[in-house]
Amino acid sequence: MLAAPERMDYWGRTAVHVMARYAKMLINTYYQQASEYNYFAGCSTGGHQALASAQYYPHDFDGIVAGAPGHNRVALNAAFLWLYQQSHQANTGKPVLDRDDLAQYHHLLLAACDEMDGQNDGIIENPAVCKPDYSSFICANPEQTNCLSEDKVSRIKRIHEGPVDPVTGRQIYPGFPIGSEFTSGVGWSAYWADPVDNSQPARADFWRYWVFEQEDWDPWQFNWHSDWQFATRKLSPRIDATQTDLTSFFEQGSKLLLFHGMADPIVSYTDSAVYFNQLIADSAWPEKSTSTPALLYLIPGMSHCGGGEGTNYFDPFPALQHWVETDTPPQDIDAVRFENGKVLYKKPIHPVNN
Repeated sequence: MLAAPERMDYWGRTAVHVMARYAKMLINTYYQQASEYNYFAGCSTGGHQALASAQYYPHDFDGIVAGAPGHNRVALNAAFLWLYQQSHQANTGKPVLDRDDLAQYHHLLLAACDEMDGQNDGIIENPAVCKPDYSSFICANPEQTNCLSEDKVSRIKRIHEGPVDPVTGRQIYPGFPIGSEFTSGVGWSAYWADPVDNSQPARADFWRYWVFEQEDWDPWQFNWHSDWQFATRKLSPRIDATQTDLTSFFEQGSKLLLFHGMADPIVSYTDSAVYFNQLIADSAWPEKSTSTPALLYLIPGMSHCGGGEGTNYFDPFPALQHWVETDTPPQDIDAVRFENGKVLYKKPIHPVNN
């Protein structure tokens, strides 16, 4: 990447735009006519690409699905670094938390908050209203087992809180939500260290090569004010997809549908909610008072793009296509619980802004 920095811009901005151009050419050549409608759907980095398309190439697509978007890319990588620092011992890189701790903590959370929605189903329906008494999770003596040490509870709370710039006081990235800690028996442990070298944080090479261009970069020396400011100045204009004025996209009648699992341990659903609310406030479109060309669906208990303890599959594309081609906004879209290739049940998910 350092030898060819233009590849960074291609990844962060133009790849899908170029793909769309060639795809339309192929369609035109094969069918001897242009495509009537053009769509893009992606999740995770694909969700990032989806939002970049709407923001920077608003005329490429008539409808876009952005799932669990990692669009706030520099901040998201900072969140992985924060997760590593809270779950590992400073300087040595020795793990302080393990999956057994996450399982124990998840059990304690369910006991405190599962039935807040009136159902004992192993799912925290609304993580935002779960306010547990963390002091009750702390072991009173070493012989106790249904509890955690005070140090571990403090670290877990900091993971939920997320990193903050210590000078400005501004939130760098939202904390990972309650209920995401042990999703699908993995949770936070999927991204709290490099899977090949557990002494390093996940995405360490992002900081080592993209940001600082230093082979010997030390994750424990990261300054959460000056280094964070440096990283955003250098890379956010090139790879983040956080522009909230989508007027150009909406003015042509294009539609945007976002979705996010509320137990996502990799990309915080609250980041999508914050982005969505801001784009509604900052964008203009025809008949703004009577219609909304963007919708957000939040799926309780679902992990990153799918999976989780509740409904584990959500496909909003048919609803988006119907919306674009008939101008009929979707309302409820079913999330599905799949096991062994069979549908166990469905749950209607209502858009958060309707």
